[in-house]
Amino acid sequence: MSTLLYPRLISHRGANTLAAENTLDAFELAAKQGATWVEFDVCLAKDGTPVIFHDQNMQRLANINNAIADFTYSELKDIPLLFNGEPSASRVPTLGQTLALSKRLGMTCNIELKPQTQEEAWPLAETVSDWLESYDGDCVVSSFSAECLLRFKQCSDRPVAALAPQMPEEWRDIIKLLDPVAIHLSDEIADWPTVRELRAVNLPIAVWTVNSATRLAELLNFGATSIFTDDLSLYPAGSAATTGAPAFAPLFRE
Repeated sequence: MSTLLYPRLISHRGANTLAAENTLDAFELAAKQGATWVEFDVCLAKDGTPVIFHDQNMQRLANINNAIADFTYSELKDIPLLFNGEPSASRVPTLGQTLALSKRLGMTCNIELKPQTQEEAWPLAETVSDWLESYDGDCVVSSFSAECLLRFKQCSDRPVAALAPQMPEEWRDIIKLLDPVAIHLSDEIADWPTVRELRAVNLPIAVWTVNSATRLAELLNFGATSIFTDDLSLYPAGSAATTGAPAFAPLFRE
């Protein structure tokens, strides 16, 4: 595996303005638009298969008022996902299918661990770790579940990123505990003082989710490394493939 390089733009759940989010179609279209990184969410189906899906409930994406954990993968693969409110040809993919496609496309994966319940945190972390043992592509793993991410770190030497939907006073202690290769920061708190404070730890800062060119420019001016976006046209042509600084090296020097 090569040293991770954070690009300017990271495709958020694939090209989800062109195809159903978190699907193989969306990931392939993102690559065609020039994306070199893609972010997607992983949870467990009823039979323990790791699948790519964001929501706990399937209402928004399949018009089915059931949890995704209520279905086995053999059932999920026959359910059409909605795009622009209409059934599409896209289906819920497995983690294995997504890793194989990402490897073929040469895309780095940001794998977001999305346990549907607290009880799922360890099984999900362990399952994803098992899948990544035989995967020779590049990835970084993140999660809003500290329990899930810490268990993943116990099982795998793959790099992790720290998610920051807020800035707790003990954020430096969290960084020491996780030993991340990057910080993924919510756009809601990504003001100049916050970005400046985070820059002190010399890690890439990737901000989610930004779909405004004006806001993108502002964040890059603040010192953000990367932007998660649904719109890969925000930056000049080819920018999605433009790499930033190595994720394992100091980025900023005042």
